[in-house]
Amino acid sequence: MASDRCSKSWSIAVSVYGDEPVMEANFSKSPALQDAANVFVQRKFPTVVAAYNDAIERCETDILVFAHPDVYLPRHWSDQFEAALSWLDRHDPNWAVLGLFGCDQSGAGVGFTYSVGLGKFVGTPFESPQPARTVDEFVFVLRRSSGIRFDERLPGPQSQLCAPDICLQALQRGRGVHVIPAFAMHNSNGWSVLPFNFWKPYLYMRRKWRAELPIRVPYATITRWASPMLKNTARAWVKHRKSGHRTNSRVADVESHYSQLTASLQGAFPAAQGGSKAALSDTVATN
Repeated sequence: MASDRCSKSWSIAVSVYGDEPVMEANFSKSPALQDAANVFVQRKFPTVVAAYNDAIERCETDILVFAHPDVYLPRHWSDQFEAALSWLDRHDPNWAVLGLFGCDQSGAGVGFTYSVGLGKFVGTPFESPQPARTVDEFVFVLRRSSGIRFDERLPGPQSQLCAPDICLQALQRGRGVHVIPAFAMHNSNGWSVLPFNFWKPYLYMRRKWRAELPIRVPYATITRWASPMLKNTARAWVKHRKSGHRTNSRVADVESHYSQLTASLQGAFPAAQGGSKAALSDTVATN
């Protein structure tokens, strides 16, 4: 899957770690893919980070977007993305990593998206890119010229926490990390408790970035002793067992579900100032 219009400024990569049907039902249906210079569908890699590093080496554009297979990028996502890039050209040309949702230096969440797994909008609409310390992995962006690469020692095939890791690498090098106003839908399954395979990358990040602790990510806090996370996980497990609560599952028709959301998004993105945000306000009205 690739575009022959190589004058475009960004490419996108997805790692298919046994989720081919999920990718075909979500990512592959994303209208925004037609605006990418290249779309790298990475199959048969042992880990997500290995797939991502391979895409970096093969990519010819400086800007490379990474997305999960269960992400849907609507028609005007690329307009929003490119408006954010124009804003960053003026305000922080030294940026290295971008995301759609993340945590700022204080640990507060920043961004705006919709999670099917959570069954709700997450965050608050905002006008222009906001500084962040970490970003979520569901959609994020790396500037290849930053020299930053994914750490292939990160445990686990799904390479959880790989995006926070490159954020910390960027900040260590004095490069910018931002969350941008580019709305996408994450057609995820819900979690009652964090899966067991999350803990190996958690412990690895705790050792690697010991001097930077605590590290807040959208769904966890990495601390020296890990006790807050363990307590929260135990409480969540007990609550789940007592209530019998069932988590939300992916919707079958992502396009229809996104269309139903657009009415809730009317006016979510403010009008442009100086032309830099025009695509942000136009997106919902034209979907």
